[in-house]
Amino acid sequence: RCSRDWSSDVCSSDLSLKLLAENNLAGFRTPEACADAIRAWCDWVAPAEMPAPDTARLNAATALLKSMPGKTVNEYDACRVFGALGIAPAQSEVITDAAQKTTVGFPVVAKILSPDILHKTDAGGVALNIADATQLAATAKQILERIGKSHPQAKLNGVLVHRMEKGLAEVILGFRRDPQVGPAVVLGVGGILAEIYKDIAIRLAPVDLDTARGMVEEVRGLAVIRGYRGLPRGDCEALAKAVAAMSQLACLPGRAVAEAEINPLIVKAEGQGVV
Repeated sequence: RCSRDWSSDVCSSDLSLKLLAENNLAGFRTPEACADAIRAWCDWVAPAEMPAPDTARLNAATALLKSMPGKTVNEYDACRVFGALGIAPAQSEVITDAAQKTTVGFPVVAKILSPDILHKTDAGGVALNIADATQLAATAKQILERIGKSHPQAKLNGVLVHRMEKGLAEVILGFRRDPQVGPAVVLGVGGILAEIYKDIAIRLAPVDLDTARGMVEEVRGLAVIRGYRGLPRGDCEALAKAVAAMSQLACLPGRAVAEAEINPLIVKAEGQGVV
């Protein structure tokens, strides 16, 4: 009931809610608030125990980070850290001169390597399907010249040469220390579509393997690697292990890593892993 005390012109609903609360009865001002509470109660699960840190991998990642100067590391160094955590990087090499030879097997991808340029494709700093050394030399020269003009203040570490990898899907895998909720890991549809669809799963980090598997199931766009309508299955188990490995960044001492991202992480066929 909500009656009005005309002497004070104050609705007595506050008093009614107080009386209900004192007698362990739930009271709500609106039907919508009641529905929200029921939904939250239905979705409630018991707090999960944090998985034990992988000490050996974390020590290796910590040692690498301590050897890297500056607040932001370039892609090559970031991949070394991910590799230490257990997320396999593609075969890679850095060239600092366009004419420099590489031992990476062709075909390759060439990317500008700089801690100051995060969106390399937008900057014109990425070239795909480079077939041989001659094409690589010409492409690397073009990239360095183009970025030198468009980003004159950026620190350039050279050109990163990756072996060209293919798979069944591209995902985005990230980690962030949120100022309100703490460390979190995110998994979603990756590549250039990541910011369009925003089809993601988020959990507080670190997560165990079962939780990571649930994240893989939650992302709608990853149905294409879960055997949807007879499509070939991707290595969902390897993807879940990568999610759990990325979430271990939460266990690094202090605030060693504020945020990290892999985009794309390529999911290969079942049994072939991710890279």
